[in-house]
Amino acid sequence: MSGKWTNFQDFIRRCGGAVTFERFMREALYHPECGYYAQHISDVGRGGDFSTSSTLNAILGDAVAAWLMARRREHFGDLPCTVIELGPGNGSLMRHVLHALDGAGERGLFSFGAVETSPVFRAALKFALPEDRIEIFDTLVQAFESCDGRALVYSNEFVDAFPAVQLTWQQNDWREVYVGLDGDEPLEASKPLLRGIDADAPTRVRDELRLFVHPSYHSWVRRSMSRLKAGAVLTIDYGRAYPSSECRAYRRHERLEGIDVYAWMGEQDVTCDVNFADLQRWGEQLGLRTEGLCTQAEFLETWLPDLEARTQASPAAAFVANPFGAGGAFCVLEQSRR
Repeated sequence: MSGKWTNFQDFIRRCGGAVTFERFMREALYHPECGYYAQHISDVGRGGDFSTSSTLNAILGDAVAAWLMARRREHFGDLPCTVIELGPGNGSLMRHVLHALDGAGERGLFSFGAVETSPVFRAALKFALPEDRIEIFDTLVQAFESCDGRALVYSNEFVDAFPAVQLTWQQNDWREVYVGLDGDEPLEASKPLLRGIDADAPTRVRDELRLFVHPSYHSWVRRSMSRLKAGAVLTIDYGRAYPSSECRAYRRHERLEGIDVYAWMGEQDVTCDVNFADLQRWGEQLGLRTEGLCTQAEFLETWLPDLEARTQASPAAAFVANPFGAGGAFCVLEQSRR
């Protein structure tokens, strides 16, 4: 850690003049005293800096609940099972899931846990779900230990919150992007890449092409998912099954790009698209079986037989399911261990 800082300029000066983009993102989001998720995020949805599919409408939670009911029977038969949500935030998705399970008469067949590191959201979850006994864990390893590694795991917009490495194609090679200052203005520069990164690279490149990869999530997967003994994993996030060149920040529902991602360090979300081809390969390296990869729109169509009627009745539901809206921007990866 660089100590407590007040803004991007102060942070860079305390760090001696330049840091990797990955370190900037890690401290901007997770610094215990200054970071966005650690201290400054207030909420998700209309009153926060950004919205998620689950804060717009219940259909994603209903589809996840249908998936959970089917996969419980498939993996655990008539037995109850543990469900773990990764990064539940303010609990909006979990509330929808629990409501759908109640409606189907299957709530009693599941025990729920949550892996949440943000102290702001950990406190919020206790108020958001007061009638439910949701055990909150610091790590997925702890959650797996509580259920002997037998669980159904799901997440929405979890992977994109991991610090990303920014690479650029220069001098006929991939170089790592560092951030510093030119006077008081943010300045990006590149240096030779000094570490190996297991990630897809584009087949076609051009000078100054930018690429964002998530080796920090890869490390987390290796530490955590290896503890899954039986069950399934559902990962929902925005991205595609190819390398990502998209990075942005959100503050009060305003989308900020380029040099503006440094403007409100610690007071805004910073996020990068996810390469699902990497996620699939990293899971398979650990022995997880890929069961499917599709768009959010296709996932909703699979699990909600009344989807058409619901999207006709609600503009918010229509946006979440629209293949040209959130339904196409988000992908859904299902993996399992049998």
